[in-house]
Amino acid sequence: MDTGSESADVNMSGPFIGAIDEGTTSARFMIFRAGTDDIVCYHQIEVPSIFVKEGWCEQDPRVITNTVNECIEGACKKLVALGGNVKAYLIKTIFY
Repeated sequence: MDTGSESADVNMSGPFIGAIDEGTTSARFMIFRAGTDDIVCYHQIEVPSIFVKEGWCEQDPRVITNTVNECIEGACKKLVALGGNVKAYLIKTIFY
C-alpha cells in the first residue's frame, strides 16, 4: 500500500480533480490541482491476481471495486491531513 503525498507545501485551495488508475497490479486514486498536472496526493493498493491456468489472469471485480473505494477514501484522508477540506471542494473524478 502506498499513501504518497507529492507536496506537503501545497496551497490547499481547490478545486481539485480526482483520477482513478486501475491497472493489472494495483489501483490508485490521485488528487490533482484542477487545471494543472500537480499531484496533491494519492493512495495506491495492490490488487491480487488469480492465475487459473498458464497464460490466464483474472481479478475479482468485487475486490477491484472495494480497492478503488479504499483508494478514494485514503487519498481524501491524505488531502485532509495536508490541510484540505474534502467537503468544501468538489472533487471531480474522470473515468476512462
